[in-house]
Amino acid sequence: MKKTFKTTIVRDGSMCFIPLPFDPRPVFGKLRAPVKVTLNGYTYASTIASMGDGPCIPLRKSNREAAGLAGGETLGVTLELDASVREVKPAPDFVKALKAAPPAWERFRELSYSHQREHAEAVESAKKAETRVRRIEAAVQKLAARAPKRQPTQAAKKVSALPRMNAAWHERHPMPKKPTVAQRLAWHQLHQKNCGCRPMPAKLRAMLADAPQG
Repeated sequence: MKKTFKTTIVRDGSMCFIPLPFDPRPVFGKLRAPVKVTLNGYTYASTIASMGDGPCIPLRKSNREAAGLAGGETLGVTLELDASVREVKPAPDFVKALKAAPPAWERFRELSYSHQREHAEAVESAKKAETRVRRIEAAVQKLAARAPKRQPTQAAKKVSALPRMNAAWHERHPMPKKPTVAQRLAWHQLHQKNCGCRPMPAKLRAMLADAPQG
């Protein structure tokens, strides 16, 4: 799945991001989708984020400079769903410190790819040995105090058992605005045949069951 669009890079001090002028869910199947971002001839891996003004892509200083951008430019951006396995390999001294302070290592492994990378790169970017040690100690302390990841509820497990969204079908067949009951029924019947990422509402199922056959 791929999407190309035109947007203006937003920079506020040291923070920089790429606003998305569309809803990523019909295109990539979910909001926080892992994507490969290509802009100004440079490609990097990221994850779509949700901010107060809508979805966006973080643009870190290292990626911005590698793309030859300062912020504020209007340009074309291409997003492609990243199906590759993302794995962070923290430095051996960082891993050793995490494993020596249970449950820091377990909490680290529960983090998302982006948050694991942030911790690992903070350690790697330290220019002085004492700075590296201080950053490792701070990360270990923070992770050891972190609450364990919640286990999914039965309701969440039930939702996750549903088929994956057929994003292409949803993009071609949006629900009509202010639909009539007949339009809703027709849309959900087509949806069940072509996607089925969520069940038909119980009220509509009951109406179908009560409808005369033939």
